[in-house]
Amino acid sequence: MNELRGERGLRRLIAIDVRSLAILRIGLAIIILVDLAQRVGSVALFCSDQAVVDRELNHWLCPPSEGFWSLYWLDGSTGFASMLLAINAVAAVFLLLGWQTRIATTVCLVLAYSLQMRMPLILTAGHVLLRMLLFWSLFLPLGAAWSLDAGRKRDGKAKTYAQVISIATAAIMLQVALMYLFSGIAKWNEIWLRGEAMSLAMQLDMYVRPLGRELLQRPELLMLLTFLTLLLECIGPLLLWMPYANAQWRTALAVMFWVLHIGIWLTMSIGIFSAVAMLAWVVFLPSGFWQFFESDRAKKIAQAATQPNILRLGLFPSIVCGLFVVYIVALNVANINPVQSKAWFGTPLRKIGNATMTLQQFKMFERPAKENLWWRLIYTNSAGTKMDAFQPVPQPLTDVAQRPESNEIYLSMPDQFWRRLLFNLATMVPQTAADGEQLNRLRLRAGNALWSMRNEERQYDVRGSVEFNCCRQSIDASDWTPPVQVEKWATIDP
Repeated sequence: MNELRGERGLRRLIAIDVRSLAILRIGLAIIILVDLAQRVGSVALFCSDQAVVDRELNHWLCPPSEGFWSLYWLDGSTGFASMLLAINAVAAVFLLLGWQTRIATTVCLVLAYSLQMRMPLILTAGHVLLRMLLFWSLFLPLGAAWSLDAGRKRDGKAKTYAQVISIATAAIMLQVALMYLFSGIAKWNEIWLRGEAMSLAMQLDMYVRPLGRELLQRPELLMLLTFLTLLLECIGPLLLWMPYANAQWRTALAVMFWVLHIGIWLTMSIGIFSAVAMLAWVVFLPSGFWQFFESDRAKKIAQAATQPNILRLGLFPSIVCGLFVVYIVALNVANINPVQSKAWFGTPLRKIGNATMTLQQFKMFERPAKENLWWRLIYTNSAGTKMDAFQPVPQPLTDVAQRPESNEIYLSMPDQFWRRLLFNLATMVPQTAADGEQLNRLRLRAGNALWSMRNEERQYDVRGSVEFNCCRQSIDASDWTPPVQVEKWATIDP
């Protein structure tokens, strides 16, 4: 229990128990496998030249001239994309078992980045954090415990546990702390400081689960949660480095952030973010935390090995790791105000992050959107009646601008990827006429893909073309109901 009583010194602040690294390895592998499983049915929609984003549009969104790359760009066929997903899954299984762990981590990282750059419009903060945890894991002994690699190296000797200290342990801890700190800094605006952010977020019908809508009936609680979230994100990362009673602080903070992310998961559908963020906190759990779950014999063995072991990375890996630490700190500082920071952190430096898979920006719900979005696919049946494919069961449509029920908007989204895609298509602002043309092309391809998916499920009775519309309605706190604005995005030939 020495760890839970706290210990001083810089070494203790950057020490990670190898059992925490084992849980990190297992968790990363499981999340990757779940994410890949969710994508299997939509490989053609998101990873091929028949997808919403073909390679031409992909290069417009992620220009190779700016350092972006993806293995999925080598071939635009569905078969090739499926092969890369299969390789990714095999590498994730190897990572789960801890077999050839470093090689498996490298493959998972490269393919995770490639997949993210292949479809950047469905990228979330959870995917970015997942990638960065894989990146720093390259420098860490993820297979030191509870792995096939550890069993092979132990050769029948008694099981012992230890802590690891290196610049890489400091780096992965700093990465997690930076995510929350800079997300908190981004939230330091009038919406959060007035306590309105949670109330606005819980009105975004395309994301909010039933429990979130129930919370709208408790505005005082939402205001309190707004302030608590802001305080936790701004202060929590600093308390992680308290030199006194550090083990207690970190354990308490881990529990608080777990509660925060469980709450987010229960109220909003935002993909893998909550799972990845909760997993990231295991690197801060002290050795004493794991001793609670051990037998007396295991505790005695562990106590004999609680002195931190310095991981000898070698000079070159240590220099590389140190340079990336400096880079990600500078990148996150520059992201506070990208326009003003161009003078000292311009395009050449950002290309480094794009090329080395370390690009990142954490501004989760910095300013919750002040408008609700939903889509409508409108077709005419053989009887000449306009029908709404938005509804689970096709119904005659009398008014395109009629607002659906909140739960209907939520259920109309095929999955988390479509939620993110349609949100980005609705909020992208083209800077040039050429950008506008590309955005229109994107919306047309998205409409075609969405219609094909819906029509394949239900075999609609269609006569003529299909309209793909985006509807917007401002979120207003007063009793006044703002009008619905309808944008015609595309006309689809079924």
